[in-house]
Amino acid sequence: MMSDHVHFSADDFARYTSDEELTSEYLLWFDEKKEHLDECDLCLKRLHRYMLAFSVAEDFDAKALVKLNRKIHMEKVLERVKAVVTGFTNIAMEKVLGFTFTNRNYPALAFARGEDEKSQPYWIDWREDSLTVNMKAQKGQTYVIDLEKDDQGSLSYDTKLVKAQDDLISSTFERGTKDTKYRVQIFPIEGENEK
Repeated sequence: MMSDHVHFSADDFARYTSDEELTSEYLLWFDEKKEHLDECDLCLKRLHRYMLAFSVAEDFDAKALVKLNRKIHMEKVLERVKAVVTGFTNIAMEKVLGFTFTNRNYPALAFARGEDEKSQPYWIDWREDSLTVNMKAQKGQTYVIDLEKDDQGSLSYDTKLVKAQDDLISSTFERGTKDTKYRVQIFPIEGENEK
């Protein structure tokens, strides 16, 4: 289902691909535009064309932009993580598993990084007023599950620390409306005593 967001203008493409403006206002604007790109194939294709044209014209580094976008998003996730986790020293960023889904169809978008991506199947158990995120995991490993809920532009977050029991992590979250879009990030952490 397409959101009510307006398609990108030429100025939006320029601003979206700029790495010079990192204010909180920009980050809010960026999140809104990123959400639109997640749902709009037309704007995504136009963005790719814009980036290609820009790279030809000015030797623009598209890989650096992708890296910057991921870094900005992960910094926001890490701020939420720090609020609930104490004593962690390292997050294995190369092993992050992330996916986006809705009540009707999941995953809408999935990515996994690192060597363990094939050994980390995940699934969602739906209940009337909750959903449970499950993933195969390394026994005894501590993980953070960060769930972002977007209910038509109204964002809420829930971040939980979970220790793998046997070879599974599982955490239950409050369910949104039928139109809610969920974004989950799962990653292993190391504490002081795990170094």
